[in-house]
Amino acid sequence: MLFLHYKWITFGGGYYGLVSLLTFIYIELEQCILFVLNATGLQSYLDLFSISAIISMLVESFFNMIKAALWFGYWPDIFVMLNGFVWLVTTYCAYRIGAKLAQRYALKKVSLFE
Repeated sequence: MLFLHYKWITFGGGYYGLVSLLTFIYIELEQCILFVLNATGLQSYLDLFSISAIISMLVESFFNMIKAALWFGYWPDIFVMLNGFVWLVTTYCAYRIGAKLAQRYALKKVSLFE
């Protein structure tokens, strides 16, 4: 959980940062799932451990982070958004509700250990 919190802070920590983090997670998971579904055999998995594959993954992850930071341009290609303003307001309201619930839960959790 600390890793996700660090990534969220890296992306900005607020609404924009959270949406960026969730976009980054979505992009990375999608690529992992596509790799597993399109793997042609054991050699595909063994090739992941080569130096060139590791460097390629790091570069791809960096570009995915840029895509995630520009999430407002990424999501319209994934979902049909007839009204972008409605999506923005809806996601911001969900963020505010989630932040309140997380704050309430965090306060209860701290009191359990005292």
